[in-house]
Amino acid sequence: MKMEREGSDDGNVKRFEEVLEEFYRENGIGFGGGDIFCTGPGPVDERLKLLIQPLVCFHDEKGHSPFAQILVVVPPTIGIGRSLRSLEAKLNAWSVSKRLRSPEAEKSGDWFRFVEVADLRSALVVAAVQGLPRQSVIIVSEAASFRDEELPARIDIDRTNLREDFWAPQVHALCLRLLSATAGQDSYILLDTGEVTPRRPENVKLLKSIGRVGVMGGEIRGNSESILGDHLAKWEQLLSEGRVGSVLQEIESLPLSSEEKSFFRIQMLSRAEFHGQALEEIERFPIVSDVAPVVLCKLARIASDGGATFLAARFLKSAVEELDTVESLALAVDTAWDISEDGLEAKAAARLAKLFPGHPVLKRRQLRQLAATGDYRALAVSTDHSAERRSLFAAMTESVPDTGTPDYAGIRSKLQAEFPSLRGLIQSVLIQDARRRQLPIHALALAISASVDDSGAARVILDLVGDLLLDRDEKGGLRADLDQLSAATAKVVGYLAQNPADSNTRTRLFHALSLDVAGTLGVPLLATVALNHLRRPLDLVKAKHHDGFSPDEFLDKLDFITSVFSWLGRESPSALGKIVLPRELLTEPADKVAPAILRILELHTSRLNDEDDIRMLASWLSFGLSINPHTQTRDHDLPMIRTAAVIFATAGRVQLARDMAEQLLRLGADTPQRRRIAWFAVADIYHRLGNKLESLIAFACAAAGDTRVDGEEAWNEVNGLVRILRDIGLFQVAREIHKKGGEILPRLGLAEENAHRQRFMSLTIDMLEARYSSAEFRSQIPALLERVTTSAEEELAKGDNPEPVIIALAQMMQWAIFAGLKIPQKSHEIFDILLEQVSAPAAKLARTLSSQQPDAQGILDIHGNVENARYADDVAYDVRFSAMASHRLLSSESAKNNPVSSTFAIEMLADRAIPAPGWEVTSKPLPAIVSVSEPGDVATSMTREGMSVVLLGIDADGHLRRVDWIDGKGGVVSEAPDAFSVTEFRKWTDEFPFRYGIDEDTPNLFFLSTDRIRLSSSLPDGPVVVIADTELQQLPCNIMRVGDRFAGQERPMAAAPSLSWLKAARAHPAKTDGRMVAWISKEEKLGQTFVTITGRLLDTLQKHGIELDDGPNIPEGLAGSELVIVTAHGGLGLDLRYFQRVSDEGSLVRTSRELAASLRNVGVVILFVCSGGRADKVPDAITTVGLAKKLLEEGCSAVIASPWPLDSRVTYHWLPAFLDAWTKGSTLAQANFQANQAVAKGLGAEPAKCLAMTIFGDPLRQWAKSPKV
Repeated sequence: MKMEREGSDDGNVKRFEEVLEEFYRENGIGFGGGDIFCTGPGPVDERLKLLIQPLVCFHDEKGHSPFAQILVVVPPTIGIGRSLRSLEAKLNAWSVSKRLRSPEAEKSGDWFRFVEVADLRSALVVAAVQGLPRQSVIIVSEAASFRDEELPARIDIDRTNLREDFWAPQVHALCLRLLSATAGQDSYILLDTGEVTPRRPENVKLLKSIGRVGVMGGEIRGNSESILGDHLAKWEQLLSEGRVGSVLQEIESLPLSSEEKSFFRIQMLSRAEFHGQALEEIERFPIVSDVAPVVLCKLARIASDGGATFLAARFLKSAVEELDTVESLALAVDTAWDISEDGLEAKAAARLAKLFPGHPVLKRRQLRQLAATGDYRALAVSTDHSAERRSLFAAMTESVPDTGTPDYAGIRSKLQAEFPSLRGLIQSVLIQDARRRQLPIHALALAISASVDDSGAARVILDLVGDLLLDRDEKGGLRADLDQLSAATAKVVGYLAQNPADSNTRTRLFHALSLDVAGTLGVPLLATVALNHLRRPLDLVKAKHHDGFSPDEFLDKLDFITSVFSWLGRESPSALGKIVLPRELLTEPADKVAPAILRILELHTSRLNDEDDIRMLASWLSFGLSINPHTQTRDHDLPMIRTAAVIFATAGRVQLARDMAEQLLRLGADTPQRRRIAWFAVADIYHRLGNKLESLIAFACAAAGDTRVDGEEAWNEVNGLVRILRDIGLFQVAREIHKKGGEILPRLGLAEENAHRQRFMSLTIDMLEARYSSAEFRSQIPALLERVTTSAEEELAKGDNPEPVIIALAQMMQWAIFAGLKIPQKSHEIFDILLEQVSAPAAKLARTLSSQQPDAQGILDIHGNVENARYADDVAYDVRFSAMASHRLLSSESAKNNPVSSTFAIEMLADRAIPAPGWEVTSKPLPAIVSVSEPGDVATSMTREGMSVVLLGIDADGHLRRVDWIDGKGGVVSEAPDAFSVTEFRKWTDEFPFRYGIDEDTPNLFFLSTDRIRLSSSLPDGPVVVIADTELQQLPCNIMRVGDRFAGQERPMAAAPSLSWLKAARAHPAKTDGRMVAWISKEEKLGQTFVTITGRLLDTLQKHGIELDDGPNIPEGLAGSELVIVTAHGGLGLDLRYFQRVSDEGSLVRTSRELAASLRNVGVVILFVCSGGRADKVPDAITTVGLAKKLLEEGCSAVIASPWPLDSRVTYHWLPAFLDAWTKGSTLAQANFQANQAVAKGLGAEPAKCLAMTIFGDPLRQWAKSPKV
């Protein structure tokens, strides 16, 4: 048999032809076998020409081809278009003209057949080759895209895998199946993968392992896939060792584009579980039009893992229509489900079904849909799961009635006896059935009657708890009793105790118990769970501690220390707890070094004075953690991280402390004892960070863990719980637990050396109880001050950490100053000694707290010393000390006469725990304030835009301070207590503003209720934006009263969270797509209010081109709109505080968080929702909570809503006037003022109606006429 080649003038093609010719000359045609070509991608028609050309050159002595037929199989992602059909026709015509086939071969039909298979299942390729004559050629184009249903499906392309890890096993399997299907036919199989040669040796070996099949490869030098293949194995090893810095350094040195380097960094940071850093890198990633869809899909998964669900959805939207591989589409389906993007999930699933209809992701999706609808008959005949499961669903069809209330306990007992291996599935399906029938209490009873062994079961319980906390009976009370809710919470806590690394479930528990879902019930529920677990008897043990070097002994070993620090410097950044010091560098015994380093860390408590000290502490921590794996117990890591994190927290490195807390939970997951230690450490860290709910969750999980506890650890745990109970106001319970903790010490022989600590803890309980519970607090101050001074002396004598006691002493001195009491000289002297013993940040804070006249610069220094948070909501806790000092600054004589200082103080008390509008990646906090004059400068700039600014704050003496900024100038007003009484205002918040919307019987209710919360002098003419401290934000700006008039009657009014937020909103207004949408559910099972509103508003909506969605669910795709109008019912908590739920007149009930998440980055949101504009102060945090606040947190620019229950007639009097004004160029403030006047004209001047609609956000935003703002 000979092979001839026609010439070509194309040099590149000729070279490739020569490679093919050489390959076939050396190897020939292996009938009964084949070849796998890994020579890279290219246009399919050109590649086929090249592949076919050498094949047609083979002939026998008669000039006839040895091939009876040449079949080309093309995947649907390529398709047989006009070009390939033309090529097929030309080849057949040419073969006839050249008489290349024997007469016998011509009987089998055309020589060339091009076939497009319907999808990417390998079985279709095998089916396509059936019936071929002997000695045929089978060419499979893009063979790497086909998938075998019998191989395990993988969707983990978001992990830093190579493409070859997916296609190499599939090509291997396809080749084997084709060889089997053509056995005895002497066919020749050519699989053109469309990929380059694999880089992993194991993948090459796999492809070469098939008998009678050769492999020809090539590479594209310098492309990112090849470079990744050359380095990935090494990087994976480095990451497993925690050596993230080495990986990042290598990436930086590679010959890649900046975009490729960035993408590699993102993947590696995510792989190392540096999710925050990965998101920060994503923010810098250049999203350009030619970014590959699979890259966007991977970024979507990484963003989802990091909690950036909006960004994940944006990436998926850009990618889903272009994804063309099975794995990428499966990942898209999975990611879309995780982030609750039903529309994107459906799109990706539809595309995946066309390519690979039997994919497990699709099967799971179908089963979820069937289970959600209760279609057990369909599940019983589905072939997408096992025969046993089909039998189960057949049994459920008979056991579960179509209507009524099933006997779930009986059904479960029967089915679990019949199908014992499917107990968990039976449990989850019955719970889902009860929820579908709107039987949440039945579902909860099922859920809490079984163990919770996985995150899915925990998620179901939390969903039920959330549903029941929002559900109300006919009298407005909870349908579930508190014991049921407590039991359910305990189940989830018990699961988390054993699974500390499940951050998603912990976050869901936090949200379920937060103020905007549980109201004031969340903390008591959790405290009950923690106390119940703590009442279990503990098995106290005495842990063995190795005697280590003393710090001085260890610090003498300079050569060893220097070599380790040098190595750590080269490996930075490193993953805590993973990095291991090379054994050759370990020249000292690890069991002596580790205790010394822990003691060195503890000594840093009072030695942090600047950034160098911070870096040194971090270096010592890395040193100790790299040593820990070489110790006998390998348990030194958790105490080291906890010690360092606590120091960082108190030194203002708050985000670093939070990151370390999360790392503790990952590292401590391996044994029951380590899990308990890790959870308690996290509770301690979050308590010091001021986040009491997060701390209480962690403590409950610690208490729910293993009961075998080291004695000293048990005592520390008890003290931790005491601190939490004390700070949430459960003083008597705190005392009881504190007493029990004291009983542990004698059993350990530690009573005497810890007696002073016991006394100090008891003192702090008394201090807080006196401060917040006693009407005679002033008379108790001298005795308390004397006790805290004595405690300070004891701490100094014992050499303990003096920072807690100096803060307590500073607070008592502060309270004495407020009360006009003289501070004893001894207290001053002890205080001065303590200042020399503590770190610089602690000393600065103590001086500010105890100062008679705190200065603004000192408060700015405290503020500047606090590390920026990663997420805006953490700012509410991070600023608590600067806020405490700012109240005092407002009381000072200097601030009373200085509008700049007063404005600065109120800004520090305003709500800065909120991101700027339009954020996409993470809810980053607003930039830190850098100068005392900055807030005043922002106020001045607002006046230049035509907006006067009024700031309101409560000072430390309990008086209202006000600053007016008009035409660039500020003036301070001290409101007289007989006009505005802070005490009366706090009483007012017990009933109002809610009562304004429901009390129609009390005459002059607005005037009577505001008589003691009036302003003594006129406000600027307007428009006016009000910036208030977070407590005063509960007072709606429209009803700020001057004389007998309310502010909103005279001028356009608005409120904003803070000047910092307003500055960001004006500088970078949220970009929108220009759409205007209204959602008014037409469900009318519970009434026809919304149907009536729709009828009255329909003409207005049509006039202004506003889309109307009247479906029963919150519409998808609202994010990024210019205007969204929501009409729904709003509901508060049981004590008529804290906005909790949104509902229609059917069965829809959603949390404020769920609604807000659907309205991401909307320009303006109008809420015809009762109490939708209400704000409530969050206890012990410098922030507020409410639906309007939630919307601003989700990136919206402005919200217009009523702070009290809204008369439905307001909607159709207010909206036409508002839209007419706003769409003609008025600002929001002006348009809202005109609309409220229209309400007054149509319904009368009753403030409950004509002052209801209130602006929260950017008052100067104008209608976006173009597609982009």
